[in-house]
Amino acid sequence: MKNVTNVSGNPALIAKIADRIVHNGPIDFAAYMEMALYDEEHGYYESGGPIGWDGDFYTSEDLHSVYGELIGQQLLEAAGLISSDGPVTIVEMGPGRGTLCRDILAFLEREIPDIRPQIRYVLIERSARMIEHQRDVLEPFLSAGWPVSWCRGLDTFLPEGIEGVIFSNELVDAFPVHRIVTRSGTLKECFVSYERGRFGEIEGEPSVVVSDYVRRFIHGRGITLEEGVRTEANLNAIDWMQSVAGALNKGIAVTVDYGYPAYELYGSQRPDGTLLCYVRHQASDDPYVGVGHQDMTAHVDFTALATVGQDRGLEVTGFTNQQSFLLGLGIAAKTTESNEESIARLIHPEGLGRTHKVLIQHKGMPAPTLSGLKYRPFFDSSLFVEGGAHVGG
Repeated sequence: MKNVTNVSGNPALIAKIADRIVHNGPIDFAAYMEMALYDEEHGYYESGGPIGWDGDFYTSEDLHSVYGELIGQQLLEAAGLISSDGPVTIVEMGPGRGTLCRDILAFLEREIPDIRPQIRYVLIERSARMIEHQRDVLEPFLSAGWPVSWCRGLDTFLPEGIEGVIFSNELVDAFPVHRIVTRSGTLKECFVSYERGRFGEIEGEPSVVVSDYVRRFIHGRGITLEEGVRTEANLNAIDWMQSVAGALNKGIAVTVDYGYPAYELYGSQRPDGTLLCYVRHQASDDPYVGVGHQDMTAHVDFTALATVGQDRGLEVTGFTNQQSFLLGLGIAAKTTESNEESIARLIHPEGLGRTHKVLIQHKGMPAPTLSGLKYRPFFDSSLFVEGGAHVGG
């Protein structure tokens, strides 16, 4: 067993995880991460983990309301292509504090107030604490009659399905992941144990579903996991994309997150994978300290999302980075002396501008022409490059 630093964090959550391990044996890392982030009593997102400038991490929506305005502009353009007379459903998954929804609705109310009867805006959120906070943030729009509602999952829309847009902003990176490594040419999975007040890691035979993931989404792309290199397998992302494709009858899906195509994600340049933890905007690679008091994320495999989408009828409309996406939507024209610094953070090539990618997919309609895809720094085919080859564009 690989010993890990002395455990710290929420005592009740630590005890709950430890009790599960002691009674049932070591658990895979995804199960550990699920409890640390989403436990209904003590998980990070349920127990008041702070978000934003005063919290542990911030997202693009926290930088400036112009981000929400431009997302709203893209949604509005897409809605017009999906249906000329409505109604169109806008589904935001993982809405965080509700600030992105607030900024989108503020843009719509200011620019096209008559659109209110033609849309319905649905927030998908499973945290009761976050729903309460979102309602507070959105109260002015709820009082004004904007058709905003909440549900726990996309299965709410089945079997009828959705005609509209399903979008997410930094959602998939927070899905619990399995951790894997190659030893002597053999795939191993990392499991979490607990002994003498410490969490530890044990490498063992991977589960069937993890092996299948690696076979299809890594080895199947001609990628070899080098000896000793640890990485992540995000099975939840696959299930999520299948549910998005299943719920969308006609429309587009927009996924904004940080990550890479498969050929860039899995390699020796990231020997410890991409799992990171955040406390007060400081990054750490130790998931066993501050348990329940720190966020955990892993970079997204956009090739896997695109592949699963295609299998379910979601075709790739375009793939770009946040810098190009926002420039296509006209962020340069919205730059003023007062917001220049915030906009620079959104599009800077050594920051969010390049690390964050935008995957847009469509279903049940011809490929739409969208302003956010006007500029593309690489070919869409880079999503499907085999092995270690690199594609520019």
